[in-house]
Amino acid sequence: MLRIRTMSTPAVAGLCCLLASCVESNNPVSDPDRSLPDPALYGTWVLEKEGTTDVLVFGRAIETSYRKDVPAGIMRVVSVNASNNQVAAPGNKLAFVTSFGKFGVINGFPEQVLFQGNPPAWDKTKIPQYALMKFRVNDTELELWAGSQEAVAAAVETGGVQGEVKRDPNNPKILQSARLTDSTANLERYIANGGDAVLFPDSTKAAYKRVHKSR
Repeated sequence: MLRIRTMSTPAVAGLCCLLASCVESNNPVSDPDRSLPDPALYGTWVLEKEGTTDVLVFGRAIETSYRKDVPAGIMRVVSVNASNNQVAAPGNKLAFVTSFGKFGVINGFPEQVLFQGNPPAWDKTKIPQYALMKFRVNDTELELWAGSQEAVAAAVETGGVQGEVKRDPNNPKILQSARLTDSTANLERYIANGGDAVLFPDSTKAAYKRVHKSR
């Protein structure tokens, strides 16, 4: 996560999920090879809160324009965080979306996947893990739900979805880690049937404003 100082605001939580995986998953919510572009996300989004500015830029990964092997729906997300007149180095993530009608899920993953092999060749099996976020977007606002390890643990421990939860053996109330391990088909089914409210509670939501729309 890119930040100058330690914070726990929803804005930073959203940024965290895109760049450092807040809701970690072994599998995506849909097949990246069948992903479609989502022009509604394209452009620059800003959230200003408590003296901190978070900037997100979404657009098609440029590789999709000259490499026939890269699926058309693969996007690049660049993130910058500024605070106290200091600017962190930009973060970079690839992503594609899974649409559920009124909302969607962003499936983020490391951009290094595009450059593996000689010559480089797209291979989704090389993606080590995914960072999942719920989103809702219109012409002027982008809402992002980061989710959290606590939310993942709740989903897994209630039997809603498969995953790995590790707690302190001396104090089970202390959560050490939680990640999703379920299949793509089961994750999609779980979220479609209301599981999004468990994985991505409103306490993790941040609302970004559009400052530029890409054409």
